[in-house]
Amino acid sequence: MIPSLDFVTRTFPYHRTVLKSHAKCCKITGMAKVGRPTDYTPEIAQHICSQITQGLSVATICKQPDMPDTRTVFKWFARHEEFWQLYARARLNRADARFESIDGLLDEVKAGKLDANAARVIIDTIKWQCGKENARHYGDRQQIDQRFVDADGRDRPLTLADIDRMRAEPAQTELSESSGQLIEGSVAE
Repeated sequence: MIPSLDFVTRTFPYHRTVLKSHAKCCKITGMAKVGRPTDYTPEIAQHICSQITQGLSVATICKQPDMPDTRTVFKWFARHEEFWQLYARARLNRADARFESIDGLLDEVKAGKLDANAARVIIDTIKWQCGKENARHYGDRQQIDQRFVDADGRDRPLTLADIDRMRAEPAQTELSESSGQLIEGSVAE
């Protein structure tokens, strides 16, 4: 039995003749070359995305044996639209998996296995990651409030009539003091 390249490099990292003889044996016996895959296949893409869904990162997945290098995976994202779409869906699902892990942390705090401050940091990090990966469900909600100051200096909500008037005379609206200005919008004094 021929030892694997991984075994040889761990056992004899300095011994190049062993590596050369292993390569020769592969050529003679017709064994496949040992190394990371560089050719895209849907099976590898599906495997990567299923592990991302379980909460692993691309860097962690690519450290596993028989997986491509991180740079190769990111090149595949650019070249294969279907892989990019699978990856995007997997990231959304990973946010769900991360969010579900918060309950386990809370149980550890209640049982006294984890310090409350350490748990707080971990939970805040998980919430931040979830907000970045699936902003629609876990992101901070943003509300835009545009107010209008009329010619009398009264602060009031912007109405459709105000917008129609501004569209009719866009240049004059910006310069005219009698028509008012938008605050936190496009025009302010």
